[in-house]
Formats: sequence, structure tokens, C-alpha cells
Amino acid sequence: MDEEQKNFNQLKTKSLKVGINKIYDQSAEILKLKEELRIKDSEIERLSLKLTAFQSYPGKVDYQGIDENFDCTYHLAFTFSSPLVRRINSTVGIISQLDYINEIRNIEKHLKGVNQEIRYKVEVATISNFRSVIADAPFALHFTGHGIKNDKSALGSTYLQFKDKGDILLLEDDNGMADYLFQEDLK
Repeated sequence: MDEEQKNFNQLKTKSLKVGINKIYDQSAEILKLKEELRIKDSEIERLSLKLTAFQSYPGKVDYQGIDENFDCTYHLAFTFSSPLVRRINSTVGIISQLDYINEIRNIEKHLKGVNQEIRYKVEVATISNFRSVIADAPFALHFTGHGIKNDKSALGSTYLQFKDKGDILLLEDDNGMADYLFQEDLK
């Protein structure tokens, strides 16, 4: 084999390796994009469920036993939180989704058929919404969501920073990520 043919074969081999590496890189990018799309689809589904929840609950049902003179903007607050993921150190973990719509419907079903009006509010449990609901001082508050123990296995390396703040409610941020509300912050 002459030198020119040998150089051509080496160049061809290098080109094939570069091409294969590009294919691997593109495959990895496609997998990454598919995972991002799956997360976005889940987020769209979650937001769609929330929209359905808001449209399904006009804010009034009849309820027996509430004092007519009880002065508040609304009597009951239904708060729900079902974040898609939470970050532990640099790892992102998926959180099981809750059927909060069905839970709210079941509560509403049990409130129907009585003699007095009750005003209620349905809110996504972000930290600001949760604090606002508590500040409004409704007669009752119903929370649907996850809670976790404040320990090293739940918080990873950030545990030392938060170890004295008590256990945690998982609320949501505006992007569907878990946002921590510590027991100490509820006092």
C-alpha cells in the first residue's frame, strides 16, 4: 500500500470516529431534550389540572354550623401543593403527584345540601399564598401536600444549615419545584 493510500485510510478512520462521536453527542442531546420535554409535558398537565380546579370551584357552597356573624372574607381555604421535583444538593428528584382535585371535590360534596352559605378559596400552596391564606384567618384551612422529616437523608448537605428549623412542608414555587416551609416558620 502506498503512502497516499495509507494517509487516506487514516483520514477516513479519523473522520469516521469524529462522525461517530457527533452521533453519540447528538443522541445524548436528543435524550436530554426528550427528558426536558417530558418534564414540560408534566408541568403542562399539572397546570391544566390546576386550571380545572380553579374553574370547578366558584367559591360558594352551603354549610351547616357556621355562625352567620362569623366575620371573615371566606370561611374555608383549600390549599394544595404537588410539586413536580425537588432539588437535593445537585440532584433533582421526582415527587409523586397528588390527586388534589378529587380531594377538593370530595370535601365540597360533603359540604353540599345544608342551609348556610360558606365562602371558600382554592389556592396553590406557594409560600406567599400560604402565608396570605393564614393571614386572612379563615375558619378552617385544608392542606393537601407532602411533608418531609428534617434530616440528612432528606436535605443532604444543606441539613446542617436547616437542622434546627423543624420538619418541612413541601410547597411549590412558580416553576413547579418544591419550596420548603419549615415548622419554625409557621410559628
